Amino acid sequence: MFQGKFTQDDGVRLLRSCKYDQEATHFVKMMQVSESMFRSAHGRSTSQLLLILSDGRGIYNEGKEKVLEHIRKLKLANVFVVFLIIEDNCSESVLDMKMALFDENQGPMVVPYLEQFPFSFYLILKDIAKLPQSLSDSIRQWFELVSKS
Repeated sequence: MFQGKFTQDDGVRLLRSCKYDQEATHFVKMMQVSESMFRSAHGRSTSQLLLILSDGRGIYNEGKEKVLEHIRKLKLANVFVVFLIIEDNCSESVLDMKMALFDENQGPMVVPYLEQFPFSFYLILKDIAKLPQSLSDSIRQWFELVSKS
């Protein structure tokens, strides 16, 4: 957690420390830790921003209900989540992915992956060089939403 003013050097250092070589992301654990950090830092009264950078795949690997539960907890903690899907050099886009759903009434169905994507605010970034602009646009939009509420 940042204790002082966030500078351009901090941003550069933060982005350089990011690694994109892990084989899986534990979204539930990440959201639990994020919620805990946000609550301990500011409580519920301050609107806060969580930026998630990922390839967007495997969101429900730990269970759909667990993921949705923690997204609800983040919303209740007044955390605005922006999910940046990075597809630089990806062979398959999340736009083309499908997933199976099992509905008791309709039986099994295949639907577009993003139709079931649990994060309301997401951005698909095909060129990593556009990350700074995309982040600044997301932060600007967050400020606009916060100032209206």
